[in-house]
Amino acid sequence: MKFIGLSLLTGFIVCLQSASATLNVNYYENTAAGAYMSDIQTTDLVNQGQSTFGTLTSDKTPDNSFPVTGLNNGYGGLSQSGTNGNNETFYNTPSWPVKITFNLNIGVNTAGYDITQVQTIAGWTNNFSNQSFTLWVEAVGSSTFTQVGGTITDLSWVSTDFSQKIVATDSSGTIATGIQAVQLYYSSASPSPLVIQEIDINGTPSVIPEPSSCALLAIGAMFLARRRRA
Repeated sequence: MKFIGLSLLTGFIVCLQSASATLNVNYYENTAAGAYMSDIQTTDLVNQGQSTFGTLTSDKTPDNSFPVTGLNNGYGGLSQSGTNGNNETFYNTPSWPVKITFNLNIGVNTAGYDITQVQTIAGWTNNFSNQSFTLWVEAVGSSTFTQVGGTITDLSWVSTDFSQKIVATDSSGTIATGIQAVQLYYSSASPSPLVIQEIDINGTPSVIPEPSSCALLAIGAMFLARRRRA
């Protein structure tokens, strides 16, 4: 189901409207460890160096000295050394659960962003590709994350599955609107650890509707504001 952000900001109201729809998730598996590295994107909303990207946090420190920056640097890798060294992020069993948060830059787009696609790519030479997570979004002006859809999971680990790609979209074209942060909550990677090659989040700047489309909301908000001051 699509999430619709609704926030009261200082001086004006952001009204974000849309109908609910169904989250579509596609799963891909491959026997080659680097099979989906060519699908890693470099111009998505959260890629390092993009004006739309703010900050990246992980509530758990990646294991074995892997950097958290491997999650969104636009590259994948299969080792900690050489040309593609440290372009991935490793979480071992004791780390679970793991909360990964991408804060978007609302300084350049004050109405936030319409999220259209989330892509995660995992893989390693030791089958560390199983993924299980939930998707959460935070609306502009809010301090609370809201879950979108159910658990996105592919734990069908077999000895030959060295790569996995998960792509989540929405049947309407937009997963969530008016968003300032996106969070992935990884519950586990059983029966193996997990190496994330990259997380790509795609979307466009949200557009503030014409005042007429939010007239009723504005009247209601002003009425509540007057009651609070009374």
